[in-house]
Order: sequence, then C-alpha cells, then structure tokens
Amino acid sequence: MLMKKILFVLFAVFPVAASAATGPVRVLYYDAAGTEQTAVGPLHAAMRDLGRDAIWFDYATGPTPGPDTLTRYDAFALRPKADGQPALLSPLKLPSGHALPVVKIQPESTPEQIRTAVLAGLSAARKADWEKFLAQREPEQREPRPTVANYEKRPEPITFQHPLSVKGSMERTQVPADMRLQLFAAEPDIAKPIFMAWDERGRLWVAETRDYPHDVKPDGMGNDSIKICEDTDGDG
Repeated sequence: MLMKKILFVLFAVFPVAASAATGPVRVLYYDAAGTEQTAVGPLHAAMRDLGRDAIWFDYATGPTPGPDTLTRYDAFALRPKADGQPALLSPLKLPSGHALPVVKIQPESTPEQIRTAVLAGLSAARKADWEKFLAQREPEQREPRPTVANYEKRPEPITFQHPLSVKGSMERTQVPADMRLQLFAAEPDIAKPIFMAWDERGRLWVAETRDYPHDVKPDGMGNDSIKICEDTDGDG
C-alpha cells in the first residue's frame, strides 16, 4: 500500500478463517435472555478486570451460537435464561474436534470466579501458551506526573502511561475473534489521533491533536492537524 500521507499507530482489521485461538484467551459470553443489554451484569466487571490479563470477552445474545462461531473461542461463558435454558454440558464437543469448556454465569458471578473457571477449563497446552504470551508481552508502565490534568477532581489523579511499542500496542488491542490486526501506519508520520473518518473514496482522514488533554496553552492556541491516508495502488 502506497500512501500520500502515512498515519501514528493505525491498524487494519481483516477476516480470518475460524480456528482455536492462541495468545490471549478468547471467551464468548452468551447472554441467552439479553439481560445485559439493558442492565449491568457480570460481563462488565469481567471485561474491566480481566482484559489486562489478556482474557478477552465477546458478547452474544439471541439464537445460541453455532459451531462455526464457537470454534473461534477458548471458552463459552453461558448466562442462561431464568428457566435455565439453554442447558449445555461442559465441554461442548464441536464438529471440528474442538472441546469447548462451558462456564456457567450467575448474576452474582465475580471476575475472579469467572477467571478461575475459564482457566480451569483450558487444556494444559492452551494455558501454557497463554502464560507464555503474558510473560513475553511488553509491560504497561505508569507514573504520577503533575502535567496530567485532573479534570474529574479525583482524590488521586490518573497516572501517566508511557507509550508502548507497535508490537506492545497490537498485543493489547482486542478485535473480534474472526478478525486479525495488521499495522498500516505508525509514528513519527502521525501523532495522537483523536478522530478518524472514511470518505466515499475510501480515504482515511485523521485529526491529530498533539497537546490534548495536557499542556493546554494559556492563549488557547492549539497544535492540531489533519492527515489523509489513501491506498494509491489499489492493493487494499
């Protein structure tokens, strides 16, 4: 892909064939009654607390997911309807030969309980693969800094996060289980994108704001710019 302007760390997402996951543990959270579409449930806290440990959740409701969907995951977290349906035994035997552990979710299930149940259902090889992924992953580094604005008046301001490498960023970015992430633009060609939009020609317009939300100038003058990413040779 040739570009008139290459853009910060920007990624393209492409479909992939269904297969068992490697690296992060992928969990399909099936809310049979759709309860958590209108009310906070166990999934909210699980995604918040377990995501940094590379235990990633996708949400589903409606008809029970079929084998083509399930085979992309390492575990199936089932929050059944009030009548207990669907009643599924663990592990699920899929036509591909993949054995998928079923984790039963209750309204009071905690992130730690879900984590324990998910990891207990993994094969030894799959758990070892996940642990190896965590061990090699670039650590997240944070520190207090007086230049970090405390707009919310928190007792303890949020900390400054040091930037990750491209590899580190990609390893912490969750995309749907049937997609893969591919880098197509990176720093120093762009910096701090705050908004992106596609036009009818397939070009990506990126708004950059280098000083938001910190280091706001007293005179109000910004340091913003717009860059355009275009596939000029038509290779996608």
